[in-house]
Amino acid sequence: MLRNLILLLVWFSATFTANAFEYCIVTKTPDKSLEGYDFMISDDANRITNIFGKIKDGQVNYCGESDRTFSATLCIMDEENPRNGKRYNIQLIVEPGTITIDYSEPVSVSGGELNTKLIDLKNKFDSGTVDEVNRLMLDTFKSNPDNGLGEYALMNYSNDCSPDEWDELFAMLDDDRKEFEEFRVIVERKEKLRKTWEGQPFIDLQGHNFDGSEAKLSDYVGKGKIVVADFWSSGCKGCIIEAKEYLIPLYNEYKENQDVVFLGVALDNVEEACKKHGIPWGQLMVCDASPMLLYSFIAIPQIIIFGRDGTILSRNIRGEKVKDKLESILNP
Repeated sequence: MLRNLILLLVWFSATFTANAFEYCIVTKTPDKSLEGYDFMISDDANRITNIFGKIKDGQVNYCGESDRTFSATLCIMDEENPRNGKRYNIQLIVEPGTITIDYSEPVSVSGGELNTKLIDLKNKFDSGTVDEVNRLMLDTFKSNPDNGLGEYALMNYSNDCSPDEWDELFAMLDDDRKEFEEFRVIVERKEKLRKTWEGQPFIDLQGHNFDGSEAKLSDYVGKGKIVVADFWSSGCKGCIIEAKEYLIPLYNEYKENQDVVFLGVALDNVEEACKKHGIPWGQLMVCDASPMLLYSFIAIPQIIIFGRDGTILSRNIRGEKVKDKLESILNP
């Protein structure tokens, strides 16, 4: 038995050594105000952050060893006074060799194969639509399920995929990555999401109208009409853009249709925002984060279409997809 244990330890050590690699991160910053700031690297999937040194003479050179490539966020900040001064965050992939971060404007990253692919990916999705970005992330993960670039792509794509699709993608990860904290949290979130995914009944919400009177989601949903519900807040720029460019034109097209109701589910007081931006439909002002918790979403706007009986027909849709889905519901 002792012999077997020794052989196992030798095998494990050899395996780790074979997989381990050395990497160096070199930073350059012309900003003298960052002198003495802390230099930190976060392992995004593991949710672990380590402080590796302080900026001295405009740079930090750090070399380490890892048994896997991983998606990382490099941060420079004053850890003792986090609310004061500047803070830089930059995405990179920890991989074999030297990775150079140049904090001149614009900030740039150069490194090996995975960082080159990451830069190319970010350049593409900076100018892409939501659908194009999602397709890029999905394709990138499927091509890289066992490295840091795949981790990055999967974490980003997870926000928009269905629970069933997540199960398929999660199964592609190796056993070690499945145990990482970020993926564990996503698994829990997807399980909650199943309760409010397409085909499930709506969950009621309590709020109030502009005049202060009490109101509920069930005052609108499950009353025999199709309800297009926009979950949003007044401080969300993307929500305002979505409303003005897509939802208001769609509302104007269907406002005479007795089978369709438009509704805002607001996370704060949106009365002034509605007046300012000409948002004409009724608002259920919940004024807290409970809709995000109940309906398991982490970003707004979140648009959900409810059926005549309150069944969730569609969610996680934006732009022209809302119009396309509404038309398909009304004209099956």
